[in-house]
Amino acid sequence: MRPLFGSLSLPVLYWMGKRFFSTQVALLGMLLFALYPLHHQYSQEGRNYSLFCFLSLSCYYLLCRALGSRRAGWWILYTLAATLLLYTNYFGGVLLISQAAFLISLKSETVRRSLKFPLYRPWMPTFLLFLLCAGVAAVSFLPWLLTTLHRTVWDSPDIFLEAGLFLRIFKEVSGGGYPLSLLLLPLFGLGVHQLLRRQHWAAAALLLVWFVLPLPIILFLDWSRQYFFPIRQLLFTTPALFLGVAMGIERLPGLFETEGRGQKVRMTILILIMVLSLGSIHRHAGREHADWKGLAEGLKTTVRGDDRVVAPNIDNVLSYRYLEMGERNLPIQQLVDGDEFLPTPQRQRIYLVASIYMTANQKETVKQLLATHDGRPVHQFKGFQVYDLGGR
Repeated sequence: MRPLFGSLSLPVLYWMGKRFFSTQVALLGMLLFALYPLHHQYSQEGRNYSLFCFLSLSCYYLLCRALGSRRAGWWILYTLAATLLLYTNYFGGVLLISQAAFLISLKSETVRRSLKFPLYRPWMPTFLLFLLCAGVAAVSFLPWLLTTLHRTVWDSPDIFLEAGLFLRIFKEVSGGGYPLSLLLLPLFGLGVHQLLRRQHWAAAALLLVWFVLPLPIILFLDWSRQYFFPIRQLLFTTPALFLGVAMGIERLPGLFETEGRGQKVRMTILILIMVLSLGSIHRHAGREHADWKGLAEGLKTTVRGDDRVVAPNIDNVLSYRYLEMGERNLPIQQLVDGDEFLPTPQRQRIYLVASIYMTANQKETVKQLLATHDGRPVHQFKGFQVYDLGGR
């Protein structure tokens, strides 16, 4: 069941590609997205990201069907999909913002004329219908959102000051490191450039508001909610990335003097993208699961008696693999504020799990704890480090 939503995303992506570009771009985009390492990874996990990606595609699909049809049923289906989208992931609201931006771009008659399908209604009634449907979805989600905001600590970490943040985004968005990113992102730029050059304004607007616009919004939300930035938060935007890449690949031959040379370059780049994607999938297959499992097994063999474990930001997830975590968990703030922490090795010990999932403030707190209590490394896994802070 885990790959189901990842697989269902492919035909929806094909429809979007065919609707806005061409059959060739749709097929190519679907092929490359099927080999996309991040999409493959999260389609194998029992988490909500492949479902979120599928619902994001579905919302755009249903919105486009509603725009060109007189049937109210498409708007009803869109409202249901948007509601499910919000309940699947908070960043569903970012997708709704991107759709609003796309519709605003259609206010321009020039952009509207470049659509491959006509709007059934005038722009203003269409936009008001969208606001109504998106509003119904947002209101249905409001009780859960208010509960979440009530529990949120607005502490504003310096996410924008994180060293190499944008370089890391550039590297990780392809799921295959710098080599794959250096192919995909310029091709996306080429695809958008070609659309603008050919005056396909609506298709270019779709790619920009779907793939580019969410990034600053997500970074701002992470900053304001004291949350670290994981690349999976951008997964729902990547269908637009691959449609743009497919468009760029299709237009590559036009950059060369002869058609034959352009075709060879296009085929070489396409094969290279596929090889790098498959290599990344093979290299990372099961690695994250193995790291979590290794961490849990390491704690099982190390933690004894009344020892306690401090695992900021991952205590709930870790408890699925380390069942004793619930009774051994010690919140990091209690460790910082408590006056009972004494360096007495003969009594119960405290083990600190540092990870890539910590917020900026948690990283700083961990650094201070390690310096204060002379933390000794016990286990090392990719993304996880276990330290012995001594006795208590």
